[in-house]
Amino acid sequence: MISFRMWVLFFLVSYHVTTVAGMVLPENKTQRACQTEECRLGQHIADMMNRSVDPCEDMYQFSCGGWLRDNPLPEKRKRLMPMDKTSGQIDEQLIQLFQSNDTTYKGNDSTAIRKVKKLYRICKDRDSIYYKGNETLLKLIEELGSWTVTSTLGEWNETPWSLQKALQKSHSLWGKSFWSISVSKDVTNGSRYILYLSQNGIINSNPNKYNDTELKEKFLNKTVSNAAILGGEEERVRDKMEEVFELHFNLSKIFVPTNERENPVNLVNKMTLREFQNLLGSWIDIEQYFSAFHDQKFLTEDDEMIVKDPNYFKKLKDIMEKTNKEVLANYIVYDFIEKALPYLPSKPFNGSTEFRSDKKCLDLISSMMGLAVSALYLENKDFSEITPKVQILFDNIREQFVQELGNQNSTDSQTKSILIAKAKSTTIRIGFPDFITDSAKLDHEFEDLEIVETNFLDNFVRVNSFGNAKIIKNYRGNPEPSWSKNLHETNAYYDSLFNQVTILAGLLQEPFVSLSYPDAYLYGLIGTVIGHELLHGFSGTLIFIDANGHVGDFWAKNFTETFKRKSKCLVDQFDSYLYNGHNLKGKLSLGETTSDNSGMKYSFKAYKNAIKSNHSLPYLNLTDEQLFFVGWSQFWCGHYDFEKVKNIFIENSVHPISQFRVYSTMSNSEDFSKTFQCSENATLNPDTKCSVW
Repeated sequence: MISFRMWVLFFLVSYHVTTVAGMVLPENKTQRACQTEECRLGQHIADMMNRSVDPCEDMYQFSCGGWLRDNPLPEKRKRLMPMDKTSGQIDEQLIQLFQSNDTTYKGNDSTAIRKVKKLYRICKDRDSIYYKGNETLLKLIEELGSWTVTSTLGEWNETPWSLQKALQKSHSLWGKSFWSISVSKDVTNGSRYILYLSQNGIINSNPNKYNDTELKEKFLNKTVSNAAILGGEEERVRDKMEEVFELHFNLSKIFVPTNERENPVNLVNKMTLREFQNLLGSWIDIEQYFSAFHDQKFLTEDDEMIVKDPNYFKKLKDIMEKTNKEVLANYIVYDFIEKALPYLPSKPFNGSTEFRSDKKCLDLISSMMGLAVSALYLENKDFSEITPKVQILFDNIREQFVQELGNQNSTDSQTKSILIAKAKSTTIRIGFPDFITDSAKLDHEFEDLEIVETNFLDNFVRVNSFGNAKIIKNYRGNPEPSWSKNLHETNAYYDSLFNQVTILAGLLQEPFVSLSYPDAYLYGLIGTVIGHELLHGFSGTLIFIDANGHVGDFWAKNFTETFKRKSKCLVDQFDSYLYNGHNLKGKLSLGETTSDNSGMKYSFKAYKNAIKSNHSLPYLNLTDEQLFFVGWSQFWCGHYDFEKVKNIFIENSVHPISQFRVYSTMSNSEDFSKTFQCSENATLNPDTKCSVW
């Protein structure tokens, strides 16, 4: 599948009275009924806290202890945070809207909304779930040239099977066997789009991991379960998929190692289609391959592309020649059907009564028609007052960061000018695109998409073809930033190619932002989120992307060495953190932790320099500055199920466990230590403090 892809670049509680900053704090839970908004907010913040804890020892428990007590982790959940609770509330609202027969939007009957609700009906329709969807998948497998893992399609004959055709059909929809394709802004010429090709299609890129029997068993058990949907027998599936596992292992040996791909400069390898053909060899006609993506010729021999991993593609020829055709076919088909599985029933052939949940249908439809789904949620929302406030926060935080860059005497003038230019030109999008409030424009966005009363998978195929056709149609146009996440998500992100921060509409509500919040709390909450996203452009490998989205090593040697040294401080800090006996991975989360620390620092500076009001919230006994740090900490309140998240948040995610985000930022903040008058030997006031920016 072709897609727009961004280089983007998220307890024990004790109860006793203690003293903070010379004040005796009240009991943990407030009981008085509130009659005013100010009272309600003060009570809400106070109830989230455990004020029996010394913030200089554990700011996370001090700020979140009450929330953790009052919000136990549901049995089947991996994680629960305030943003998760808000997301759940948004989901419930959307499901109710899905179940309504009303297809009007902004007073007009909307074809886009009608299509969304038709998809929901089809998703929940039991008959189409069970049989028709499988018929569609079987037909697609046949068009791929079939396979031998299941016997539902009869005998397989390798003579007429074509590797070329199998890859063309698979990749023209959503397949990622051997490589993935994306279209995005050219990182060497920002005035155009360009095609990116990247190694892909295996379960693990580290060859040493394939000696782990657990990895193999996990893979085989998963394939047996998935193939059962198409009537696959366990013994046959395991036998055939063991050969596919071996192919994964062989591919991992030619994968470019992760450490060689960290610097985006190493991934910019521009060549023409003709040169890429020479790199691959004669086993595939690459021009014909791309022509299969559209009715007309997509690329010419002289069109340029960026091949991120040329050494991988050069060695791929040997793999293709040595691997049995049957194994290649089974590998390509399995990669293809994995993406289709959510659009099929779980157990269609054994009388199962397991149907898709409302939440599952919502998630799937959001991935298919996200803008229209978000429009449903946003129709009656009014952000006209809060949006200017968020813009002011962004402007103030950016100004503080620009000033700091200008004051860095140790940075050479050329480097400083590049950094300042990037910071000054960073922009923000808040909420949603303007066109989404216009029913005619929303309908136009999806006018070429036909949703049919057949089955869910059939429509998934149509959505993918629609999306690919739109990308190819716009390929020769001028690059524009896309909304790469659903607008109703409680999320924010930074787009490095357009040097732009986006705050999604889902975040523009309590508990993250409100006009009734004191400035200190507002800067601590949404302000630090804004600062975090702004500083993403200056964190980790994104430092190699300039204000125009161009990739390069722009820096003087001494700046690069200093940046690496300062960054290593954060890496070492997170490497030292233990979560249930497991060390966190500082290098993996470096981009996030740099953005956390610097984002909070400049949000606090912006708050201190802003025209602001002092808070008078009851129940808190906190100064404004202390309330700022409580706000940031409360954004990260959260429960985790260790066993369920061990392989996600500890081993593989760039987003660290939330409590350590609080420990890190507070440990490295002189402002925090001064605000809470922390002693020199306090846990969160160490002698060594990390500071990248």
